[in-house]
Amino acid sequence: MIEKTIQAIRETETKALDIAKDAEKESKDMVANAKREAEQKLSEAISAANQKAQTDMAVAKEDGEANDKRIKEEAEKEVAALKALAGNKEAEAVAAVMNYFV
Repeated sequence: MIEKTIQAIRETETKALDIAKDAEKESKDMVANAKREAEQKLSEAISAANQKAQTDMAVAKEDGEANDKRIKEEAEKEVAALKALAGNKEAEAVAAVMNYFV
């Protein structure tokens, strides 16, 4: 009877050790899987952020070029208006000088 009890205890201890080993292996596998998933998600997040940054930079470049074009056109119009005004003033000045001598 004692031998059966000791045998049962040893079998129970062996099963407990096997369960503990399986649990340890499973926990290590879970940690490894979690680490791989975290690295994958981090990589995806970095890729998405890089893509968004490139898109934002392209949009900003297009906006900047459009603003540059608009500002250049406005400046050209202003220069043309100033030239026209200067031409009128020149004609007035010539006429005034001519009237002075006449």
